[in-house]
Amino acid sequence: MLTSIVLNLKPVEEGCIPISHGDLAHAAAFDLFSRLDPSLSKSLHDNATRKPFTISPLGGPLRRKK
Repeated sequence: MLTSIVLNLKPVEEGCIPISHGDLAHAAAFDLFSRLDPSLSKSLHDNATRKPFTISPLGGPLRRKK
């Protein structure tokens, strides 16, 4: 069974994130997993060499920090 979840995020305050921010998206996903099911989150993080999910970083227009 294939399942997709798309989260459209809005910032709560002005700020900048690095252009390469896939690790931040991955950490945010694991934070959500751990809030919902800590044992599943630990199992996914510690035991699986291949993860049964894909994380795509945030998209949208890019602006350079001045």
